[in-house]
Amino acid sequence: MTEHIFIEDKPVSDVLPLRSLFYGEGLFETFRYKSGLPVLFDRHYDRMRRGAEYLGIPVPSLVYIEDLVNNAVTVSGISDAYIKICLLSGGSSLFYEHPSKNAVLTVVRNYKAPEGPLTLHLSSIRKNSTSPLTRLKSLNYLENVLARREAIATGFKEALFLNDKGHVAECSAANICWIRESVLYAPSLECGILPGTTREIVFEIAESIGLDVHEGQYPLDKLYECELAFTTNALIGLLPVLSIGDTRLDTNTALLGSLQSALFQRLGW
Repeated sequence: MTEHIFIEDKPVSDVLPLRSLFYGEGLFETFRYKSGLPVLFDRHYDRMRRGAEYLGIPVPSLVYIEDLVNNAVTVSGISDAYIKICLLSGGSSLFYEHPSKNAVLTVVRNYKAPEGPLTLHLSSIRKNSTSPLTRLKSLNYLENVLARREAIATGFKEALFLNDKGHVAECSAANICWIRESVLYAPSLECGILPGTTREIVFEIAESIGLDVHEGQYPLDKLYECELAFTTNALIGLLPVLSIGDTRLDTNTALLGSLQSALFQRLGW
């Protein structure tokens, strides 16, 4: 099938990963690079690999991705960097066909330490707990973009999603957990959330300091009862949540300090 594609009046070559442009078919990972690849890099790669296999995108090797990131950082001259890796897909522009090739895009910029604690806006958008996209860190990210914009426009730092069943899900760019009576609670994957790499490490740390870890489907009221609520991802590490809407949350500073200290030590921060 012959196809001609133009941007403005200029022909587009087949080098451009059009399937990512047309359909958001692609994946990304973000993390902090502090004088070297993060200790969780294998987990980031494995999540991207699983997503690529699900979407049918050819998967580059771990070593290839490592080399691309290290080279990009060397060229940038930034030793403490924010890194974003995008696995783009190319091939037929027919939406129902499978991608036949990939391209890797790497973004490097100075790492900026996050400012906390967080104030959360309850998003007007609901997560679809049955969608397979919720478990993929995909380039189809518009719901998260709109949720964060809505939060900022109303004076908050971050957005909190509920899902279609009214259960707590996740934030626009982070997982959320909370603690009450020596139990760490977290939405389960069945709530329609991303399986966070840092979230997994936080579970391990919580158990090591004597907390039970319960994953489940929880209404918002359960989160309001917390002694400490916090968000996690590979860029912020762990940040406490001060409030959700007009509701101020308790903050157990001793627990917060223990978790943050252990996590930052594990991450090499």
